[in-house]
Amino acid sequence: MPDGTILVGWFETLVNIQKATPGSDAFYEQTACAIVNLIGLDCGLVLLRDGSDWEILTAYAANPDVSLHFSRTILQNVVDEAHTFGLDDNPVAASESLTSVEAAVASPVFDSSGKEIIGPIYDSRQFSEVTAVTGIQEPEAQLVQVIASVVGTGLARVQSKTEAARRRVQFEQFVSTDVDRELDRDPELIGGRDR
Repeated sequence: MPDGTILVGWFETLVNIQKATPGSDAFYEQTACAIVNLIGLDCGLVLLRDGSDWEILTAYAANPDVSLHFSRTILQNVVDEAHTFGLDDNPVAASESLTSVEAAVASPVFDSSGKEIIGPIYDSRQFSEVTAVTGIQEPEAQLVQVIASVVGTGLARVQSKTEAARRRVQFEQFVSTDVDRELDRDPELIGGRDR
């Protein structure tokens, strides 16, 4: 279990990710960087689901020698199971994408409905004879899951604001801006009243 200082660092980073503008390049970069730096992983990716394929929105590596690839098998397990999945959870058949990977974890990012996976946060640690760190521990996997939830919530917030702005533009085609402002101030104006 991480000590108090590490947990405080994790919480501070989560707050900083929440402060970034969701959907911006900086938001995704901060997310990928945070996971690598907080947990001590080698590679952090934020991916977007594109049908049955995956697009890397951003990637961050601990050093330039780290390979920025991912396992499609692990990502398919995330989609099939709709929860955080790690290489330690269920060893998958060795494939080219996992030959240098000691441990990996991927956590789904859900859309605003909470039902569709729009992409995952994917992180890996490569084999190293230098460090004694092995695998990804349960608290680390849970942190990746929390960060994925923060990303999903941020993106849902942006989608909600975009939809509200679209509705406002449509509404203002039929009523004046003053009426729209008054309804924002007091939504009960539109309701019936006894006089």
